[in-house]
Amino acid sequence: MKYEDVTLQREWEGAKEPPDVTVTASEAALGALLEDGDGEQDAERRVRQLGSRVARLDALNVGGMLAAATESGGAGAALAARLDDGLSAAAALGARLRRCDALARAAPDAAHARTDAARADANARALLAELDAIYRWLDPPPLRDLDSLAEPVLTTAEGRARALAAAEALRAALRAEPTMPAPRRRLAAVRERLRRLARAKDQLAAALARHLNNALIHLGNEAAQESRPHRHHTELAPYAPFMRWLKDMDEKAFDALVKVYAGSWARVYEREVRGACEAARAALCRDRTDDLLDHVLSLVESLCNAEQDFCTQFFYLDIDIKSDSSDGEKSEGGERERGDGGRRAGAETRRFMHELFPALEPELVALVGHVERSEP
Repeated sequence: MKYEDVTLQREWEGAKEPPDVTVTASEAALGALLEDGDGEQDAERRVRQLGSRVARLDALNVGGMLAAATESGGAGAALAARLDDGLSAAAALGARLRRCDALARAAPDAAHARTDAARADANARALLAELDAIYRWLDPPPLRDLDSLAEPVLTTAEGRARALAAAEALRAALRAEPTMPAPRRRLAAVRERLRRLARAKDQLAAALARHLNNALIHLGNEAAQESRPHRHHTELAPYAPFMRWLKDMDEKAFDALVKVYAGSWARVYEREVRGACEAARAALCRDRTDDLLDHVLSLVESLCNAEQDFCTQFFYLDIDIKSDSSDGEKSEGGERERGDGGRRAGAETRRFMHELFPALEPELVALVGHVERSEP
């Protein structure tokens, strides 16, 4: 092979000499290639040898051109630099192609990884939303201190406001239980919290009933012993929202308070009506009968109207608390129920007034009979 390279080098150098007049350097080199070799070789082997020698000649030619161009500077140097840049760019492109191929092979695993991460993030967000919903349902700010509901402060406006906020929060939490999803209600922590809220509701209802019972008895005794104008309407008005809550959440305690109020004030009004009728009978011989009857009837009317207005608002006799707290759709049946509820409320008001003024009708009948007997 060294001999062939030397021969090729010489042939190439000879090709750079001035061409012969009759034969060019290329023709001479081609003739040398064709004459060299054994004629007995087969054609295929001869073609391979010729191809190999042509490739080496071409490499020597290019190398010589580059060497000459580099030595002389100018366009040749620029060409060499561009060839080097091309080789560098080709190497970089090959490296990038290998990276792309590696990424393409790893793409399925990366997609699975992204899907798992997205699923984990979605699950975490769903869990956070569920916990937030449970927290807002069972642990609103008014219910942070359940132990204080056993002894609420009801003698001040601020204490009543806190107690009422806690009462309404308890009512909302307990009423919302049937509307919550079954899996949420089956959680052990949710069941335990609901039991604590139910106990707090019972404790608050007992405290409210105890305080209101004492207030009703005290005001009734005070009115029975003193002759000054009654102030129980003003004193009891701030507790009307608690009566509404008791009527909805503890109907037994509510009914007991209604009986206490009716019993306490029935004695007071019985004494007042009887006193007015006795005064009218005593003055019958001095004053006109019509004036006496008008005075008694005006007194009775003012007492009855004032008590009816107060009791309707304080005891919520004209509304159905259970129906008012529900969110059912309006329907023909619902309209009939609301109509029946209105009639029941009217009947309830009349029954309550009858319990509050049990001696009114007998005293008026006795007064009218006395007047009729006294007239000539």
